Amino acid sequence: MARFKFQSEPGWAETFAHMIWHAPGAADLLHRASCIVPVPTSRQRLAQRGYNQSWLIAKALASRYARSGPRRIDGPVLVAGLESKRDTPAQHQLGRKQRLGNLKNAFALTQAMKAQLVTNPQARLVLIDDVSTTGTTLEAAAQALRQAGATSVSALVVCRA
Repeated sequence: MARFKFQSEPGWAETFAHMIWHAPGAADLLHRASCIVPVPTSRQRLAQRGYNQSWLIAKALASRYARSGPRRIDGPVLVAGLESKRDTPAQHQLGRKQRLGNLKNAFALTQAMKAQLVTNPQARLVLIDDVSTTGTTLEAAAQALRQAGATSVSALVVCRA
């Protein structure tokens, strides 16, 4: 994961998507999903890294879904549903107490996500992230989606620290 995230090795995304897909219940969750929503990264980290690792994993999951066996015609849509409203210190550099407050109100919905929720207010959203340590990032992202009217928000991650 460190090589993927910090050493410019985006090729790991497919391997991590494979790991998520084969986790108990994950494929079923994705088959029931309306939208796959990667957790955004800040503009600053995107510029440093050159890619959003959660987007790459989500994209690989959407591709894996498309190649899976019998499925709904209207499979989950990969949506850049959230954006960072501000640059925040990297979560991995903070202690537990600092992490809990670092991302409060840090995410906003994109126009694409707003349109999805207007079109389908009962959409089943699945957040995708690389690592969950305290769950703060996922909670902040889910809260932004729920405040906008999403009724079902689940999450899948590669690693749980």
